[in-house]
Amino acid sequence: MIQAPPTTIGGIIRRIGPGLVLAGSIVGSGELIATTITGAQAGFWLLWLIVIGCVIKVFTQIELGRYAICGAKTTLVAVNEVPGPRMSLHVGDRTARGNWILWFWFLMFLASLGQLGGIVGGVGQALAISWPLSEEGRRYNAELDAQVQHPAKESELRGERAARDKALAAMADADASATEALQLKVSKIDDHIAVIETEITDLIPKVEQYDKKVEFHKKLAEKQAELARYRAAVADDDTSERAAEVRIIMATLQTDVDKELSKLKKGKFTPIYSPNDPYIWSYIIASISAVMLFIGRYKFIEKFVIIMVGTFTVVTILNVVALQFHEAWAVSWDDLVNGFRFQGPKLTVDQKLSGMRPLATALATFGIIGVGASELVAYPYWCLEKGYARFTGPRDQSDAWAERARGWLRVMRWDAWCSMVVYTVATVAFYLLGAAILHRAGLQPSGKDMIRMLGVMYEPVFGATAQYLFLFGAFAVLYSTFFVANAAHTRMATDVLVALKITTLSDRARLRWIRGFAILFPMSCATIYYVFPKPVTLILISGTMQALMLPMLGVAALYFRYKRCDPRLKPNLLWDLMLWLSLVGFMIVALVKLFG
Repeated sequence: MIQAPPTTIGGIIRRIGPGLVLAGSIVGSGELIATTITGAQAGFWLLWLIVIGCVIKVFTQIELGRYAICGAKTTLVAVNEVPGPRMSLHVGDRTARGNWILWFWFLMFLASLGQLGGIVGGVGQALAISWPLSEEGRRYNAELDAQVQHPAKESELRGERAARDKALAAMADADASATEALQLKVSKIDDHIAVIETEITDLIPKVEQYDKKVEFHKKLAEKQAELARYRAAVADDDTSERAAEVRIIMATLQTDVDKELSKLKKGKFTPIYSPNDPYIWSYIIASISAVMLFIGRYKFIEKFVIIMVGTFTVVTILNVVALQFHEAWAVSWDDLVNGFRFQGPKLTVDQKLSGMRPLATALATFGIIGVGASELVAYPYWCLEKGYARFTGPRDQSDAWAERARGWLRVMRWDAWCSMVVYTVATVAFYLLGAAILHRAGLQPSGKDMIRMLGVMYEPVFGATAQYLFLFGAFAVLYSTFFVANAAHTRMATDVLVALKITTLSDRARLRWIRGFAILFPMSCATIYYVFPKPVTLILISGTMQALMLPMLGVAALYFRYKRCDPRLKPNLLWDLMLWLSLVGFMIVALVKLFG
């Protein structure tokens, strides 16, 4: 149904929405996980790259949206029109024929399912911490909480002691009135130090118990591995004199292993629990998501995401602001200056020896922060479902159509830029938390304990309530990302059948395919996490694939701009320049990622 576009700012604001849906998909794996981990590894040094990663992609986003609105074409159908190498693949009695961008998108799509596996695993971890389903899960949580909190508390203690030393040094040069104020400050710091020392004392028994378990299981695993090697040697040659010697060694080793296992049975050591709670929760969440996606529509998705993400984003920004009143964790002006020096991070010797590569992590993060390649492809779908193309009407040569197109394109630009402001502020907030707290505390979130370590970022401000607040927020942003990204995937996977000319779909048939994928994809993501429970790795692999996809989308955007753009809607020279700069930025990141 053709509609006249709004002309007032208020009217435009009321018609935005696709960008906010996109923001809901963005403020999850990119911001909460990948960005904070980059901050944890690099400190403040790569803040410049994070900001550029958010801003530079908007130009390509808007150009893809422009072509979708004016031509009423979905992204995958559109990019398949870009010239270049094409490849055919026989699917039954059909031949799928797509260009180079479309086939690489398919590889990126598979990686993004892995990313969503990492995300639903993160949701599962958050729920397993909040509501463990087993006794093993509860005991595991208690010990791991202590293990994670201990270095953060020690770092906070060092900061408070430094603040006290600074105040004592100032006291020597102060006059009488200033001395009294400094004495009061020192007294308050001493009280806080006493509280922290008590908290550390309470944590030590649990940490030591956990460390003993780790050491015990490490030794047991080494002996069992050595036993397995000897068994393999005997299997290769069971007749030689050496084989007889090996059997004697094996017997001794087997005795050692049996003794250690006997200690376990007697309760001398408690096993390190590896509860299945996160996996169970992941499947529960995936099942709920499948039902919601099966029955959901655009308006429901839009409202759901705005509420979920908006709440936690505000809390995170307030957390960064409140952090400035905690001397041990405050972000200084020098930190921000270092963040925009356009330099790489300065690593310690230990960090280099450990194989830490924060720049590589940041470049993988670049692909998914802000509008990632996957979201760039998805954005036109949400514009079409919002109705921008339908309101504009079929393209013709009339002045009325051109006027409507200009109006709705203006709405779309407002939508894109407003969402950019939202997710850039959120991204910077998450990065600063990672650099200010995780980096200083020496914590590197990963594996099954990723969510627990990320929660440390909220403890200095929110204290005992931090864990519950963060778990709610982690659930909100991660689940909204999982939900929205799967919603987009169901549409893109259906559309690729048409783009590859595997089939033609009526509106009813398209809905059936979307609903089928709505069941398949969430359950597949949960299974990926079960098979490979390393959410950070899954997310960074997807980030790498999306970083490589960005130049291809930049090329497509330029093709649409110069070869398919209606002359009446031609943008200005400055816009063209920014579009070219976006492509250059995409290519630099992709080349460094490939060959750096």
